[in-house]
Amino acid sequence: MSKKISFVLAGLLCAVCLGFVASQQEEKTFKQEQPEQPELFMISIAHVKPAMVKQYEGAVKEIIRELSDYNVDPAKVSFHAVQGSELGYVFVHPLENFGAMESMHQNWEQAIESIGQERFKSLIAKADAATVSRERLFTKHRAELSYTPENPALKSEDVKFFNYMFMYVTPGQEEAFEEVAKEFVAIYKKNCIDTGWNVYQSVTGADLPLFVIIETGKSRAEFAVNEERIKTMLAEQTKELGQKAVSCIRKMVRREGYPRPDLSYPTPETE
Repeated sequence: MSKKISFVLAGLLCAVCLGFVASQQEEKTFKQEQPEQPELFMISIAHVKPAMVKQYEGAVKEIIRELSDYNVDPAKVSFHAVQGSELGYVFVHPLENFGAMESMHQNWEQAIESIGQERFKSLIAKADAATVSRERLFTKHRAELSYTPENPALKSEDVKFFNYMFMYVTPGQEEAFEEVAKEFVAIYKKNCIDTGWNVYQSVTGADLPLFVIIETGKSRAEFAVNEERIKTMLAEQTKELGQKAVSCIRKMVRREGYPRPDLSYPTPETE
């Protein structure tokens, strides 16, 4: 089986590398958790031609159906999808370490062998025809910079919206930025805030240093209301801290995303 084909799919779907996934691991990706060790993730992003979204999603869904029909083990091949108009199609999978790339390729080769190389090639071709460009990067979860409320207001199964804050830190200011994040965590804990966040640091890619803060909500509107509530509540306590954060950052970009369980494997129906 061609490793090249396997790697193409890995790039397209980020399938076995974020290992950011059986259903239990998928849930860990977006739940507010504090693991003892940093978690490594591979993220693959596909930017699709607007007029060919239907074709692209159709190709991904056909691949998912093939994986399901051939009972491909989710413990070996799995991916979690998020979509946003500016984000693109983001496919996430957790990794133990960079060495797990080889096992990822091997698992995909076995899956392709089950599906059939020609059949798989035809599905990839459909997705390729609709794709403008792809990105791939590795990131790690920074648990010590993240906040997990003891009694979160939002259950993981109710998450329907992701808010991403891309914090492009000034080179040399990484430690200062991290200290600010830790101070925010302390303030949130002190006030028993019921809404948390996760921080991820890109370890590969362009325009580093880059930290990404991920927050969740039931919807964009619900998230905005809750964000304003917390901002008002902590305004006096975080004013100077916010200024310190800005002094460490050269650029901030906000993006929105929505979970796409129908473009993930396993889908809720197959779990």
